[in-house]
Amino acid sequence: MPIIGSFGARACLALRLDHKRKLASDKLQHSKDYFAFVSSSPNYDDKIRAFHEPAYIGIAFGILEAYLMDSARVILQAFPDKLRDSPHKVKDALSSSYSSILQDAIDKQLNELGYKSIKDIIDTISELACNKPYTGSVEDLEEFKATRDIYTHNSGVPNEIYYKKAGAKARRRESQLLPLGEAYLMVGADGIISLINDFYSTRLERFSHYEKPVVLREMWELTCLCRVMPFDEAWSPLES
Repeated sequence: MPIIGSFGARACLALRLDHKRKLASDKLQHSKDYFAFVSSSPNYDDKIRAFHEPAYIGIAFGILEAYLMDSARVILQAFPDKLRDSPHKVKDALSSSYSSILQDAIDKQLNELGYKSIKDIIDTISELACNKPYTGSVEDLEEFKATRDIYTHNSGVPNEIYYKKAGAKARRRESQLLPLGEAYLMVGADGIISLINDFYSTRLERFSHYEKPVVLREMWELTCLCRVMPFDEAWSPLES
């Protein structure tokens, strides 16, 4: 049974998930255009490259992380019963405090999720959507993220943490900077775009029917109105 207060989130669930997919994909495409524009500047030299390429990988992967977290938030807002280990009894909350209690519970769960590997994050959101892990390959993106992390935390020099995160796709560069470069970064950005679209089509598109008519039916059938008249009979158009 839907938790009271989640009907509004369900009514716009399909639109919100599709909007976030399009927004993330568009941002990544714009980021590629931006990279090409900056790289083509006559003033683009090694000093600018040393700043620009690590900054780009951080932004590109950040778009993916934001997309995944935003999608998870939208699903949990629509289906609060999917929250796990919540310290709050959401279904028992007073209507005046329901929203803040729900958001606190979602924030706590997503904050914990954000520290996991990209595969664990994707699998968790996949299980929220359809109770099964994602079956697509994310190994290349795990390495892309590991490279982003090593530039953020160790100036681009690989260490044991990098090799552990990157797994089989790790690039061996002992005591040397991991190479970036336009080809590597554009392949990574394209991989993120492909993942976003595939994850949506194989996992999140199942919510595409969640629009106002579906939620109106849910609300109708939870009230005494369904005993007075079935939903289909009450809302069927009159024949001309």
